[in-house]
Amino acid sequence: MFTINLQQRFRDEDEHLLSECIGSLAGFWYERVYSPLMLETADADRMRHLEQRLAHGDHLPALVAKARQKMAEPNRF
Repeated sequence: MFTINLQQRFRDEDEHLLSECIGSLAGFWYERVYSPLMLETADADRMRHLEQRLAHGDHLPALVAKARQKMAEPNRF
C-alpha cells in the first residue's frame, strides 16, 4: 500500500500557508519535501508541479532538528 497526497498550487498571497503545510512534515522527521528519487526521475512536466513546494521547503531541516530534540521518535501516520 502507498499513499499519494495531492495539493493545488498555492496562490502567491497564500504562500505563507504553504510554508506552514510544509512545516507540518517536521513531526515526521522529513527533512525534504520530496525524496531524492522523486526529483531524480522527474522530467520537466513533473518538475513544474514540484517546484513550488521545493521553493518553500528551506526551513524544514531546522524544524526537524527541533522536533528531534523534543521527540523520541517521529510521528506515525
